[in-house]
Amino acid sequence: MHLRNPLHRITLVLVLYIGIFHGVLNAEVEEPDPETLAKKGMVFVEPKDFISEIREGQSSLLPYRDRRHTWGALIGVNYNSYAPTNYTPNFSPADYKSTYGTTSSPMIEGVITVKRNFAGGSFGGEIGVGQFTNISNHKFVESTLSITLLRVGVVYILDTLRPNPYLAPYFSGGLYALSFNEKLGGNKFGGTTAPAAYATGGIAFLLDWIDPKAARIGFEQSNVKATFLYVEGRKYFVSNASKDRDFGSPFAWAAGVRVEF
Repeated sequence: MHLRNPLHRITLVLVLYIGIFHGVLNAEVEEPDPETLAKKGMVFVEPKDFISEIREGQSSLLPYRDRRHTWGALIGVNYNSYAPTNYTPNFSPADYKSTYGTTSSPMIEGVITVKRNFAGGSFGGEIGVGQFTNISNHKFVESTLSITLLRVGVVYILDTLRPNPYLAPYFSGGLYALSFNEKLGGNKFGGTTAPAAYATGGIAFLLDWIDPKAARIGFEQSNVKATFLYVEGRKYFVSNASKDRDFGSPFAWAAGVRVEF
């Protein structure tokens, strides 16, 4: 793997980030050695994330703000409206909109976030990987454009406005790079772009209040701290590298779901 390739560099960061993510979760749930505790005259007490009060035969979860640990992780997936409308097709004299028109397979993106929780919200790092495909609708050109987009950034989530934040605004920004491949019959054209900036603003909606029983079961069985539905808008800026084609976008919206562990 040549690390001079921007996409390879971001892929390496992704691998390292997942390793850190795994380590954080292990550190969060690892129990101390019982023999070591016994020698010190100590005992291990399981953290209580739900109160012992029984209401109608069911225990209730503590509010979201109180049941979080110092470190947390979010795993999500979203539908993204991104389209490279400024891209100049390689096999068509027409522009992108005339050649490809409506997107045939919109971008689906997976996102991993590791965050540090504190009284004023949470702050962390995120990595997203998205896949986009579009097939031309031009009567003289039957080409296909495929894009794999990777991004790395930081995010701030204002998720402590209420004990149970029905609305949690968030902001993120960082760098993205993409690998693209345009095909026409047996002909191919593609490459990778240099890293460019992106900026995101969105709102997450806590879903646990809709079905408290399911939320409690999810926590007890899978350690799911919360489930969110979210909507966001993102701006992809153009790469400054002269060799790169324009894959920026004026505005792209996305909607998805994510769970917190």
